[in-house]
Amino acid sequence: MVPTSVRLHPTVIEGFRVRLARAEARAIAARMERLSAELGTRAHWLESEQCLEIRCGQAAEAG
Repeated sequence: MVPTSVRLHPTVIEGFRVRLARAEARAIAARMERLSAELGTRAHWLESEQCLEIRCGQAAEAG
């Protein structure tokens, strides 16, 4: 089966430890979304799963 999407879970690295982002998750995802768009990749936030989803084969709109 070929994957149709990738989900990115915002993380924080503090004191050499990695954890899932909590309060800062949406801000981290917004930055990831903006940077992805700059590279031509469309991403969107899934509030219910607290992750950013990139569907395979979908380019960002030119603009």
